[in-house]
Amino acid sequence: MGKGLGGNKSESSYAITTDASSNLYITGCFGSDSIIIGNVTLYNDFPPYDEYFVAKLDSNGNGIWAHKACGVYQSWDMGNSIALDSLGNIYVAGQFHSDSITFGNIVLHNMSNPVSNQIFIVKYDPSGNVLWAKKFGGNHSNIATGITIDAFNNAYITGDFNCDSIHFDNFILHSHSGANGNYFIAKLAPDGSVPLGKQSGWASPYIRQGNYDKRKFCLHHWRFHGRYHKIRKFHNSPA
Repeated sequence: MGKGLGGNKSESSYAITTDASSNLYITGCFGSDSIIIGNVTLYNDFPPYDEYFVAKLDSNGNGIWAHKACGVYQSWDMGNSIALDSLGNIYVAGQFHSDSITFGNIVLHNMSNPVSNQIFIVKYDPSGNVLWAKKFGGNHSNIATGITIDAFNNAYITGDFNCDSIHFDNFILHSHSGANGNYFIAKLAPDGSVPLGKQSGWASPYIRQGNYDKRKFCLHHWRFHGRYHKIRKFHNSPA
């Protein structure tokens, strides 16, 4: 089985996952005037600039539903990682460069000055309805590169922050290397609140991803040329 989803310009799918029924969930961005996924057409407000999308497809690659998020003005907004919880809810972690971005009726405003990448996390129900959306960031570029879900439906996100500090609700993580790049880990409860945030001085260039295994969050690093570099494990309580 092979399917192509695209328009008249550039599209990118950055992450994919499946559920127990072999449905597919993808996220990324599209720069075309529009893209068609199943019977849904998503329109780009500012082509050829990238707009975020998320979609659910059946096991044959037929579209079930698809959504975008509306950014403001010409910018680049994208989903970088996607995961499902035990109830079939969908979590997407990504970044937005727009002054603001809208998920359903939730508007997230960019807090950086001058405007640069900020992190978003959005949670959908199995039908694709937005349950909540949150932003995190600081005064410069921040990117979420990975998300995973534990057995208690807590979400864990990881990525980079290239600023003096980054805010996750009541947690403020301070850079160990100025604006030269630090990774972060944050835990989000099912309602989107943040009970945990940590950082380290590992800097770019790395691609980071995480997974949850036996009550430990495992953070993986790869260099851009593909060689595996490091792994760290963080113990966690069930709460």
